Amino acid sequence: MVDFDALITQEAFQTYPFRIDKCSYSQGYVLQRVYRCLTCNPAAEGEIPRVTCYACSISCHAEHEIEELWLKRSIRCDCCTVDNTSQCFLENEKYPVNEKQPYLDKNSKDYHNYFGKFCFCDSSYDPEKETREMLQCISCFDWFHDSCIEQNIDLESFDSFICRNCVPNFQPFLEHLIGLEANHPCTFNSNGDCYLQEEWRSKVCRCPNCLTFEREFPFLFSEETPYDPPEDVILTPAENLMDGVFNKILTDHQNDISSLPQPAIIDAIHEYNDLKTEFNAFCNNFKDKIISEQVSKHIQKFFEEFKAKKANKVN
Repeated sequence: MVDFDALITQEAFQTYPFRIDKCSYSQGYVLQRVYRCLTCNPAAEGEIPRVTCYACSISCHAEHEIEELWLKRSIRCDCCTVDNTSQCFLENEKYPVNEKQPYLDKNSKDYHNYFGKFCFCDSSYDPEKETREMLQCISCFDWFHDSCIEQNIDLESFDSFICRNCVPNFQPFLEHLIGLEANHPCTFNSNGDCYLQEEWRSKVCRCPNCLTFEREFPFLFSEETPYDPPEDVILTPAENLMDGVFNKILTDHQNDISSLPQPAIIDAIHEYNDLKTEFNAFCNNFKDKIISEQVSKHIQKFFEEFKAKKANKVN
């Protein structure tokens, strides 16, 4: 018999690996994954879009139409601000409008991303239909089809990509990289796009002239670390046992869960949090004992009582 509760729970944590109980607003303007809720804010290009953080996209907008914008630099969650039409369930108060959001600059090179458009071709992204590879510019964070950059491009031949729209911003810096004799860490194609080889940052010049770029473009000198919420699962040995069971179920019945609605996955996250907390406390009673038949009976009784408690809660 398939334990679908366990199956859904494991799928939930593979899809949503981070905690969803804290909005990222307090982090300020940071590099983070953001989403746009088309239900709450169906803004057309030229209007003001709004973005939500990872946690709010799930906890506050689970049943809405969500569009992922991927990583954006120096951006803040709008979910708990006064101009958001829906309620933020993770913050108790409404904060002032974010006045430094990058999408407020209509001349920014990735401006069209906030309205679901990407690449030089200004096309929408449909994950169910798109077959081309896409590359993200490390400067503007726009995404580009490989075929729009260069025909027959070898995606394994370079580490980082800077689009032709951004290259003029630091042309002297990149020309210096090209001028280095060792391994040529930087190359251009005929369109002006720039390809950076592996470990290119280790070859970056730090003379006074080049360091002037560091203040404005720090990502050229050191790799950026995006903000992520804390991971939701920190497994104890007992939880590892449970996780192994869930993985086995998931592997055997992957197709059974392919059409599960998002709310079911999110509900499972909360159910698993409850189960994890109670099971941890339960296992502390046996941490110094050998797993015996008697202990196994206690474990079986724990799950029976938890299941009964869950049923009473639903009723």
